[in-house]
Amino acid sequence: MARLPTVVAGALAATILAVLLASSGSAQQPGERTLTFIERNNLATFKLVDNPPRSREGGRLSLGDMFVFAQRLFDAANERRVGRLATTCTVIKRGSSDTAGFQCATSIRLRDGTIEAQGLSGFGQTSVRFAVVGGTQAYEGARGTFAASTSGRTSTDVIHLLP
Repeated sequence: MARLPTVVAGALAATILAVLLASSGSAQQPGERTLTFIERNNLATFKLVDNPPRSREGGRLSLGDMFVFAQRLFDAANERRVGRLATTCTVIKRGSSDTAGFQCATSIRLRDGTIEAQGLSGFGQTSVRFAVVGGTQAYEGARGTFAASTSGRTSTDVIHLLP
């Protein structure tokens, strides 16, 4: 009979150890990931929404005007279509298209979910950097950075996702 408490204690310890190992092994977050996409600038859909007051100065943007554009995304080799990017930018600082300031929101739709990014920008810049603020499906709870740079006929988008 003296052996029974030792066997029970050993079994209990083994059970607790198995539960701890199982719970820490299968529920880990994925590590950092970097996704790279190419935009073919000649395929973009682009529209300026000139909200009141209408521009009388030829090209001056007023507060509340918007740029809306959509773009197909291709893999890093620029060979295979992998998704779509849609962006809206609202003017928050008056000026020409090169000097105005914008608040932008970007949605990147991929086969396994969407990534959402937002930030401040100016279209006179050849590169932008936004915060990744969330996503859906495989990207639920995403956080990190979205950087886009334009060179010639293409733009390169690099999304760095944190664990």
